[in-house]
Amino acid sequence: MKSMQTLFAVIALAVILTQAAPVAAIELIIPNLDAAPFEPLQVPVTVKGFGAVAGVELHIEYNTANLTIDSIVSAYLPDATTNIAIPGKVHVVWEDYTHPITLADGTALLVMYFTLTGSASGTTAVSFVGNIELVSANGMPFPVSVTSGGVNITPSDADAGHDPLPLRFELLQNFPNPFNPSTTIAYSVAKAADLQLAVFNIAGQVVDRIDLGRKAPGMYSFTYLPGNLPSGVYTYRLTGDGISQSREMVLIK
Repeated sequence: MKSMQTLFAVIALAVILTQAAPVAAIELIIPNLDAAPFEPLQVPVTVKGFGAVAGVELHIEYNTANLTIDSIVSAYLPDATTNIAIPGKVHVVWEDYTHPITLADGTALLVMYFTLTGSASGTTAVSFVGNIELVSANGMPFPVSVTSGGVNITPSDADAGHDPLPLRFELLQNFPNPFNPSTTIAYSVAKAADLQLAVFNIAGQVVDRIDLGRKAPGMYSFTYLPGNLPSGVYTYRLTGDGISQSREMVLIK
């Protein structure tokens, strides 16, 4: 009888230890990148060993001396709460215990979009430090992952001539593309202009129009939300100062 009680006690303890044991570590990765002043910068935050995650709390700190954050985009954390209003800090919180997610190694959990400021002259190192706290579908915490990365800013020939302005009116390709639910559109202007962005469907009909206002010379970007537009191929056209440029984007819902 005593041996049977001992066996039950051992089994019960094993169950408790199994339930309380933390799950395997997940690695967070911010890469080292190269960039030039006055260019838009995309910084992916990738993961390794990311499986059955139901809760995410992500903190990233960055050097504000040469960077201005424009937006962050994640295709894998729907309805996440994000905060980029505090200079030098990115904060993301997400949870869904009904639909935990698993991502392949090297997948970008999110992408941060920055503009390199005019103070990014000379070769400068910009650093990032991030940590992520994760919870599994059964409420167990993963070990906290900490990462660091950086951007080496090297002047181009134009920068070496001390010309801080873009050389032309240019509309860049949106990223990501295809996209859902949002994408970032970047552009540059060489002289002050009133700018408008129009979106056309494949029939050539205007389905969206955005007044970007008057912009001084520089590089800009913004997050585009297509609202209720259906999946499809769209053309987006930037117009200002008597000039216009167009590119295509693909919305997948």
